[in-house]
Amino acid sequence: MVMIFDIGIKNEEVHVEVKTTTSNFIDGFEMSRNEILASQNQNYKYKIFRIYSLDTRTCECKLKIYEGPVDNNYFILEPTVLTVYQKREK
Repeated sequence: MVMIFDIGIKNEEVHVEVKTTTSNFIDGFEMSRNEILASQNQNYKYKIFRIYSLDTRTCECKLKIYEGPVDNNYFILEPTVLTVYQKREK
């Protein structure tokens, strides 16, 4: 299925991140550290197309568009995954 959106911006670079879930909750989606850093880049506009309540049978869904940056001013950022390294013996 192809979805086409006119986001109303012409002749301007826009980075779009699409986050999709079948849950009916608009928030609580995952983003990587690199995605968050990209959203804070001031050289271009950044948008998140948040697709939720996706019915995989009918392809019906709801859409919310967020504009970057993703930071503590606009969102609650909750770390849910940590990278674990073994300590080296001295």
